[in-house]
Amino acid sequence: MEALGEEKVNQILLEIKLELARAKVGYGNLVFPVTNFYILKRMPINEHLSEDVLIAKMEEVEAALLAVAAVFLMHVNPGDASPLRQIAPSAS
Repeated sequence: MEALGEEKVNQILLEIKLELARAKVGYGNLVFPVTNFYILKRMPINEHLSEDVLIAKMEEVEAALLAVAAVFLMHVNPGDASPLRQIAPSAS
């Protein structure tokens, strides 16, 4: 990413942050150079927490991760969606 230049890297990071905000997930350490970035979704542990709710929240985090990958790939490798197909969840 160093070869992209500071302005382009800042644009990519802002677009990633926008997608994470749209996905309503939290994140941390999203700075350049990206070395230890994480995504989180807070859930209260109470009588309403079921396996279905837990799986749904995990899928929301997975979708946010895919959005991050898509933004990154659109800028770094435009026109080639093959890496995204490799990490996309399979329909089950």
